[in-house]
Amino acid sequence: MAFLVSKEGQEILAHSHSYEYPLGSGAQSAQPLKPFDELAPAPITISDLGNGSAPLELEQKLGLL
Repeated sequence: MAFLVSKEGQEILAHSHSYEYPLGSGAQSAQPLKPFDELAPAPITISDLGNGSAPLELEQKLGLL
């Protein structure tokens, strides 16, 4: 975690193709990112995500677990 929030870690995130928002001060993204205040994420709750049983069952069915 310390590396991810360090200046070097933030610069790596800022210049990657992940489109992650660098949160450290002084790190500027190389990609054009929409400002936080213009984002309109869909409202979702933890219960909307389910309990994780469906992916687990699929992994078991495929023999991955």
